[in-house]
Amino acid sequence: MTVVRQSSSEEGRRDYLRLELGVLAHIETLEGRKKVEIIDLSQGGARVKLLAPVENIKDCVLVWLGFDTYATIGRRDGDELGLVFDVPLRPAVIKKTREMAPRIWRNDSVYLSAMARDFVEGGHSV
Repeated sequence: MTVVRQSSSEEGRRDYLRLELGVLAHIETLEGRKKVEIIDLSQGGARVKLLAPVENIKDCVLVWLGFDTYATIGRRDGDELGLVFDVPLRPAVIKKTREMAPRIWRNDSVYLSAMARDFVEGGHSV
């Protein structure tokens, strides 16, 4: 993945390119494990959507596709969190995530479709 460095004349621009994902993951906090969807990921951080309410967190561990990293909450906008990683991800992690994401995303959508069908048919509650 190409790294785009920020110069002083480019204030407000991101330090790293972002990879759009849409894969399920979770964050681990002092309050426990919470499901999230990773909207996008870069070497320096991620934007995630909370799938369950979370109150007043400052730090967490983001866990996805066999990877994990420590992060702080850089911003919060409703159910979306902007995570800032303590240590930038290696480019190999971004590359492997990109390779795995479409396959995982298809599996997640099949799983969610099956759960929705079961719910409608009265087999299980969500």
